Amino acid sequence: MTIKTAKKFMKMSALLGFVVLGSLSFNAAAAVISFGTGTAGFGGVVSFSPGGGDFTGTNINIGALTIAGSTSDGPYAVTNGVLSFSTATGNLDIQGSVADLSISNQTLLTGTIDNFFASDQGELSFFQAGGSSVLSTDLLSAIGLSGTGFEYLAYNIESNELGQVINTGVVNTTSVVPLPAAAWLFGSAILGLLGIARRKKA
Repeated sequence: MTIKTAKKFMKMSALLGFVVLGSLSFNAAAAVISFGTGTAGFGGVVSFSPGGGDFTGTNINIGALTIAGSTSDGPYAVTNGVLSFSTATGNLDIQGSVADLSISNQTLLTGTIDNFFASDQGELSFFQAGGSSVLSTDLLSAIGLSGTGFEYLAYNIESNELGQVINTGVVNTTSVVPLPAAAWLFGSAILGLLGIARRKKA
């Protein structure tokens, strides 16, 4: 897949984001918590099983946490951040520390994979998925959102021809959405927008 094709893929996700954004109804207390590669750089591997069956991600670098809709909004650095997932078990988790929130190494997020999409184009592969999530009680307490339930997560992973992860993003929200499918598409589209911004910055 050429860079031009990859950019086209991300722009399509962005367009989808604007379309779905207009159809969603958010409550006033909506909060969004997202994890991403940040400054952690490339790291981790995604394994695509033969025949397009199950997919596994191991040791995927997570270096950034962004919070909106809380008492402590803003970007935070995640140290020793690692994301792992398996569509065979339907599980996902993120481990790491957030020093600025006084959070030592622990499970920052656990999630389930309710649906996923993968496209292996050789030079560049995309993996998108959505499902439910549970965030660390320490994390929620630190940002004034103790007891808050998060309705879904959406994540996007890009890898090269060797299966090495080059970019990833995980979005969680408390937003009220009309349909789970619409929520997943919206989350994926947000990640598309983040991808475009990251590529332009690079």
